[in-house]
Amino acid sequence: MVDFAKLRTQKKKTTPIEPLEIFRRLPKPPGINDLYTSQAEVLESWFQRRKERDVVLKLHTGGGKTLVGLIMAQSTVYETNEPVLYLAPTRQLVNQALVKAKALGIAAVPYQTGKPLDDAFLNGKAIMIATYKALFNGRSKFGVRGPATAPIKVSAVILDDAHVASSVVRESFR
Repeated sequence: MVDFAKLRTQKKKTTPIEPLEIFRRLPKPPGINDLYTSQAEVLESWFQRRKERDVVLKLHTGGGKTLVGLIMAQSTVYETNEPVLYLAPTRQLVNQALVKAKALGIAAVPYQTGKPLDDAFLNGKAIMIATYKALFNGRSKFGVRGPATAPIKVSAVILDDAHVASSVVRESFR
């Protein structure tokens, strides 16, 4: 009997879940050579606490929060193979996050009003980037009392500029 496994010449690459290793392996777009010290510290801190619920991380304005959030999302996708939702307050910030994800080689898909949720997102192959209103509304596609038959299970929801979220949520349910 022939053992075809011995014919395999390439070993399967392991997918890293550590955020700093993920960043190291990503293609670097012009202008990004390395993480700021504060970004690396936040990512290390998050990674140690990633199993906790409701982790809040803070970076200064211009500190690279989008990059950090995308790496956290990618780490979670790699670890869980489940959907991850990245929320931003405005469509402009959603578009900026999508552009940054593409530049870094991170699979991300936009939330599209009036269309079904993307299969790549549902299968844990891409991060979905949306506004807060996509999740926080009375007819959410994510199954929060919306038209979905069952809630969509996500392994993480990342809120960019979370301080804005409370006003958006309050307005959505008025």
